[in-house]
Amino acid sequence: MIVELNQCIYEMNGKQFIELVKAAKKTFDCYAIVSVEKDGLATMTKDAYENLDSLKEAIKEYKSNGFKVYYTVPKRGKREKS
Repeated sequence: MIVELNQCIYEMNGKQFIELVKAAKKTFDCYAIVSVEKDGLATMTKDAYENLDSLKEAIKEYKSNGFKVYYTVPKRGKREKS
């Protein structure tokens, strides 16, 4: 597959791409789209959103155009036992 990252083009297999997506997700602690993929072409993005509803709307829009969407949501803090 072909992947665009920071205006550079890379060729990698699917497993490498998934590892790249996992690494990218670790850099976000917000509602964000990390990557979109269609027909063997993927673009790494930095699209952050204010809330879950706006993220869902963006995902819906991409999916309606045939894209597979990789996204992340903020991690919730661990609960302390009382």
